[in-house]
Amino acid sequence: MLKRIAIWSAVALFILCLGAWAYRQTGQAAWIHGATTALRGYPAPSPDLKPMRDGEWVAIAGDHAYMLFTDGWAVFVAHTFHDSERIGDVALLRASDGTLYISHFHFCVGVTEYVGSPRPQNIQGFLQKYKDIHGWKRIPNS
Repeated sequence: MLKRIAIWSAVALFILCLGAWAYRQTGQAAWIHGATTALRGYPAPSPDLKPMRDGEWVAIAGDHAYMLFTDGWAVFVAHTFHDSERIGDVALLRASDGTLYISHFHFCVGVTEYVGSPRPQNIQGFLQKYKDIHGWKRIPNS
């Protein structure tokens, strides 16, 4: 009898954990879908858009940020678990060529605090420097 209770308890715990995981994944997938749609709608940065401080290369523009490379740009949005544990940490960027990238790095205070000098030449230079730190991955078919 005790063995049966232990087995059913383990099965119930597994199902509960699986349901919690699926609930979180559904919320994150919806956020990613909405954010990628928004990213595709953001225009190229205007020529007069400048970083807030000299020597920096990231400019904030409302609910998103532009990474101003020497050759090209990328637009960045992020969500942290502080806003919703259901969605968790997820960040997206769209390069000027339309390619999308995803990261699950915790950009708690935005991207400007996690990038430094020198300014990358282009998206490839950015990824070469920050891919391992931030865990950027290209979204297939983007």
